[in-house]
Amino acid sequence: MKYIRFFAFAVCIVMLAGCAGARSSDPAPETAGRTTEAQTQAAVPQTEETTLLPPLPADENNIDLTGEGQIITYARITEIAAAPADHAGKTIRMKGAFVRAETADGGSVCCCMVKDLGGCCMQGLNFVPDAAGEELLSGLQEGDKVIVEGVYEKSAAGYCLTDAKITAVKE
Repeated sequence: MKYIRFFAFAVCIVMLAGCAGARSSDPAPETAGRTTEAQTQAAVPQTEETTLLPPLPADENNIDLTGEGQIITYARITEIAAAPADHAGKTIRMKGAFVRAETADGGSVCCCMVKDLGGCCMQGLNFVPDAAGEELLSGLQEGDKVIVEGVYEKSAAGYCLTDAKITAVKE
């Protein structure tokens, strides 16, 4: 456990040093066709705090990053992505921005992304939603804050959170 924390801390320091000068003062472009906040709230169940979710049992097979700070969350997600086989079979819960990415074969994959503290780098985990989550995806816009929880497993598309539960989070 000490090695994991040391590794996470080391990754965090390296990422902060690499991103220190990459800040941009340009505002983000507006997304055309974005639904209003009222429409999104009506379509997607939301929670104001992650504490409303039942806690994951505290053991080595569960990783709950919702209570961690931005630096630790980014470092842990980077660690998981770098060594996916070491985390296979574990239940992971994380909070981040919803992103849908196109695949080379014309399909799409859902991701939960987190930024580093400088805001210049992003890291995330792919997920495959459960049946209830499939319905919620239609009400989500790219960049909406979500909590995703699923078992990290290898699939045909690589490692991802399978049968993931999705909860939208109010800012």
